[in-house]
Amino acid sequence: MVRSGVHKRHCERQKMQPTATRSEDYHGIFESSNLVMLLIDPETAEILDANQSAANFYGWSISELKSKLISDLNILPISKIRLKMQAANELKQNRFLLQHRLANGDIHDIEAFSGPVNVKGRIVLCSIIVDVSKQCEIQRSLDRSEELFRDAFENSMTGKALPSLDGRFNRVNDSLCKMLGYEKQVLEAMTLQETVHADERNQVEINLEKLVSRQVTALCFERRYLRANGEVMWAEVRAMLLTDSKNFPLHFIMEINDISLRKKAEHERDHLQSQLIHSQKMEAIGQLAGGVAHDFNNLLSVILGYSELLLQAFPQENPHHESISEVYGAAERAKNLTRQLLAFSRKQILQLTTIPLNSVVTGFKNLLQRIIGEQILLEIQLTEKDPLV
Repeated sequence: MVRSGVHKRHCERQKMQPTATRSEDYHGIFESSNLVMLLIDPETAEILDANQSAANFYGWSISELKSKLISDLNILPISKIRLKMQAANELKQNRFLLQHRLANGDIHDIEAFSGPVNVKGRIVLCSIIVDVSKQCEIQRSLDRSEELFRDAFENSMTGKALPSLDGRFNRVNDSLCKMLGYEKQVLEAMTLQETVHADERNQVEINLEKLVSRQVTALCFERRYLRANGEVMWAEVRAMLLTDSKNFPLHFIMEINDISLRKKAEHERDHLQSQLIHSQKMEAIGQLAGGVAHDFNNLLSVILGYSELLLQAFPQENPHHESISEVYGAAERAKNLTRQLLAFSRKQILQLTTIPLNSVVTGFKNLLQRIIGEQILLEIQLTEKDPLV
């Protein structure tokens, strides 16, 4: 039906002079314009006329274009083309984003401005075609970049956020919500200051100011965050400022990684390191004590030997016997002390034995009495049965 109408209309045009198909009011503009212009019959979709700019753009001659339907150029189905022509003819819409086919087969994005004009009492559509292929390609590239960014942002295993310049969360991903325990709508209504530990809220403002004032281009730091349940979460944060084409600040972008387990491991490592250092100190002290105890033990052997000789030389009736016994007892206790020091320094194996407790306490009575003086009365109460320890 469309083709038969086109053939009929084409035959009629062959009988008409060019001046009869063009009004005087648009003739000069149509012919000389650098804009791509087409005259289209809104009923048959037939291209009635085209200017030289149209021929240059499409790659067909004017006569070839006048033998075509607009559907030969527009890649949309003819039904949709008719709806758009109807909208343009009824002044409901005059701007259309379409794709047109050129003579070489290339498809170009075009922007068509169409509206009805009266040519010799006949209403036709005048369409001005603007090639927007480059702009559309740029937009598609931006859309692809936006889609890639959105996928990387939303599907990242690390927490990500796009805070505004005043520090309010504008956009967060699911990983950050899960990390902090908030619903997305709740977290996006909060500020950075509200999610960090109270001791670090002032540092948030300082860091944001550094980025906005361009003191630094990016920051990497560790920070304590508060989860929704009140737990403290250690995080490693990377932040930078995003700007527009004129270097005007837009918002921040932040990457937040939960390092609580790492911090716990570091704390345990530091604790073990402290224990190791303490152990090394004790070992050094033990070595020193062992050396002193060994030398001191040699001296005590001499004292004990001569004390035994004196005790044999002075019987119990002798007034010096008791004093010599005290010297001998003190040397024995000193010998036990050096034995403990040697055991502490691991130079001697510690042997556990049972001793009568009353005897040990009684042995210290005279020594303690001399230390505290005669003005203090020392009383020792012993159990009837001598306990063993």
